[in-house]
Amino acid sequence: THGWVYETRYALQHDENGSVSGLIGVSTDVTELIRAGEERARLAAIVDSSEDAIISSTMEGIIQSWNAGATRLFGFTALEAIGQPITMLIPAELTDASMNLYTRLRQGEHLANLETVRMRKDGKAIEVSVSLSLIKDSAGKAIGVSGISRDISERKQAQRTVDQARRVAEELALLREVRGTETQALAEVGAMLSSTLEPGELYQRVLEQVSRIVPCDYADVELFEDGWVVSTASWGEPSHAPGSRLVPLLNEQGRWMPVIHGKLNYVPDLQDDLDWINVPPRDGDARVRSLIAVPLFADGETVGSFSIGSRTPYLYSEHHFQLATALGERVMQALRNARLFAAEQERARAAEELAHVQNDFVAATSHELRTPLTAILGFAQLMENHWPRLEEAQRVEGISRIIQAANRQLGLVEDLLLLTTLDNDTAESESQTIAIAPLVRQAAEVVRATYKEQEIAISGPPDLTVRADPSRFLHIVTNLIDNAAKYSSEGSPVRVVWGVEDGMAVLRVQDYGPGIPVESQQYLFRRFGRVPDSHMRAGHVGTGLGLYLGRQFAQSMSGTLDLDSTSAEGSTFRLALPSTGFASSPSSWP
Repeated sequence: THGWVYETRYALQHDENGSVSGLIGVSTDVTELIRAGEERARLAAIVDSSEDAIISSTMEGIIQSWNAGATRLFGFTALEAIGQPITMLIPAELTDASMNLYTRLRQGEHLANLETVRMRKDGKAIEVSVSLSLIKDSAGKAIGVSGISRDISERKQAQRTVDQARRVAEELALLREVRGTETQALAEVGAMLSSTLEPGELYQRVLEQVSRIVPCDYADVELFEDGWVVSTASWGEPSHAPGSRLVPLLNEQGRWMPVIHGKLNYVPDLQDDLDWINVPPRDGDARVRSLIAVPLFADGETVGSFSIGSRTPYLYSEHHFQLATALGERVMQALRNARLFAAEQERARAAEELAHVQNDFVAATSHELRTPLTAILGFAQLMENHWPRLEEAQRVEGISRIIQAANRQLGLVEDLLLLTTLDNDTAESESQTIAIAPLVRQAAEVVRATYKEQEIAISGPPDLTVRADPSRFLHIVTNLIDNAAKYSSEGSPVRVVWGVEDGMAVLRVQDYGPGIPVESQQYLFRRFGRVPDSHMRAGHVGTGLGLYLGRQFAQSMSGTLDLDSTSAEGSTFRLALPSTGFASSPSSWP
């Protein structure tokens, strides 16, 4: 009635004789009991049809109920799961933390949507969201734990994908920013190449941009020759001083391989390398741990290196190699530009010097040609106009002076012709065994004809021989004696001595003139080279060809011609030629 449900129980009533005398009925209100049963059935249906795993267990963690969702999620049937410890679903490394949740439940903590990992029957780990609650009896006592587990693997994977995409986007944005900075810095480095052509300043400007492009604690540029550093520029660390040996690097086999071999070098960590020559930082003694060295090339040869280093091991990647190589290419371009500029400067200087030398040569040659020509014309006119009145001795003297002047002019012309043959590589040499003494006497007589009052003292083994071209030998010795006489003061002697030294025939010509200053000695053996402000006898201006031709002739005969010594009291020149021994018996050195 009105939704209420009653349960009625009946019993027969008997009299004294045992006969049925009536009916007794008792009615009980079972409305709530019926409703509770229906609720339990409804809840059981909900639990069983849920996609989530719904599991109950005792407070000790023994599984008591297991729905179809649990079977779908974990792979165990209810028969396999009920009565087993809940830890069968928990990875070993999470067991203690998971069982601690029971304690937290007892303490009244609400545990919902805890993200963790559980194990399936097939051993596969799955990500789940777990909510736990206590099961209490009618008295409010906790008698078990109910847990709902939901598979969140797909959601977590989707979240990871989103997070990864976000990280990639952030990394790409950062990479674009870094690449922009790198591109700008590389562009600035390129612009610097056209801003200056002085190598040291240029390298320094480039190195100041390196830290913006590649992470490093130091960077340097070293130029070297034959394994020796000849110039350096550095940033962040002191570089090797010019004159030091190249820093060795390790190749892939752990062997020393200097960058001079022309290969990019990478040393990821120098920690265990006791032989590494460390470049210490300015502010302490921390070691360089990782290093990249890029070789620099010029005309197909390795002429230097561009290096970057860090105190962090294993810092550099393939991208850093590419950046270091790009920077190295710019440094090489700077090197080429600087060398081209230096070469152009040298050509301009040489052209200017050549023009100056040519002007001096024209002036000196004109004077040298005019002086004997003036003497020839003067004496010729004198004899033409006064021949009948001249005495025999005067006529002989006049003719002698004309011949001397003509010979001097002829000698100058011959020097010019010899210079032309040397330039055209048409000079012929006829080497043979010759005695030194007769040719020295002949050269001395030629000079005495010009400098009649000049004392020329000669001494040496009369039978010493050399392998040489007679005409070239005579030309060298004549020029040396002539120069000595030209620069000697009046009354001072010219000494010519020769002998044997270390298997070579050595001839020395010494004068007692003013000497040759050190700063002027660079001009001696140059073509058309003359010592500035030299103090030679009046009326005698040299062309600057004698010593140049003499050295060329000496070298063509496997010999040498050098300034042996000089002082305030004169100079000594040394001619050395291969000795062929003595014509008879050896004589002593004078």
